Amino acid sequence: MEQAAGPRSHITIGSVQLDLVAGDLTWHDLRIEQRIDSADTSWTYGRSVLIAGHVRRISVKGLSIWRLLVWKTIDMRSLAVMGPQLELITSDRKGQDDGEGKETKNLVNTIRVDSLSLDSGSLAWRNVRPDRPSAVTQRFTASATGIHVVLPHRHVPFTFKFITTKVELDSTVAGLPPLYDLHVAQLRIAHPDSILLLKGIALTSRLGPQDYGKAIKYETDLITFRSDSIGLRGLDFAALLNEKSLRAGEARISGTDLNDYRDKTLRDAPFKNKPLPARLLRKLPFTLCLDSLVVDRLNVEYNE
Repeated sequence: MEQAAGPRSHITIGSVQLDLVAGDLTWHDLRIEQRIDSADTSWTYGRSVLIAGHVRRISVKGLSIWRLLVWKTIDMRSLAVMGPQLELITSDRKGQDDGEGKETKNLVNTIRVDSLSLDSGSLAWRNVRPDRPSAVTQRFTASATGIHVVLPHRHVPFTFKFITTKVELDSTVAGLPPLYDLHVAQLRIAHPDSILLLKGIALTSRLGPQDYGKAIKYETDLITFRSDSIGLRGLDFAALLNEKSLRAGEARISGTDLNDYRDKTLRDAPFKNKPLPARLLRKLPFTLCLDSLVVDRLNVEYNE
């Protein structure tokens, strides 16, 4: 567990229940502490993320010990995680390789879970640098069935498959220094319904039109918006996870107000060719395919 959470983590467990014959394990009151301070970044040479937090209970049913030891496969009937309050700590620094051309050995190569549930959790993500983006989700729940994950090893690529899934996130706030905060009241994902829905989206500015020039060097737009909902229907989750391809039958944007302010008194930035929207679409890091785009009530206001 300490290897998974981080090289300097301290883990305590209130109690453990174990039945090796049935493959049933239960952990109660799991706590993970990271013994680092904000100035210590030496751990970033070996990994890119640390995990901290508290989990009320983790219950595993039907784990095959034989397949884990012999085939490096986690195969279980069910995994239930109750009350996870987790924090992810990341760094901009890329981890150093142990050797050129040396393959990283996985503890496991395959994960199979018939049923997965995460209930009443919260999640925070931050960078070791305070001037980098961060995010907090006040509450999330998730469930899935028929999970099959293959981790990359040798010449085998990463694959992630599942039969059904349902994810709900409430009250998510992302900080985007130095100007913006992004708020999402609700996020819903459902499959096989193939739906992704965001409600109550707002991009707000930390500084007003008269003051935002104090946080930036050059003339640029100050953009804020609010939207009732943004949704995708007919979303192909398998293509999104395994092929980096965003394919959906319909994208719908409803009830959006967008404000764009530009302070022309700020100095110009160094010259740089700005690609047109068509070229930006072609340079996306994923394939985009939408059968239809529907916009309901869009108001745009521009001021200088």
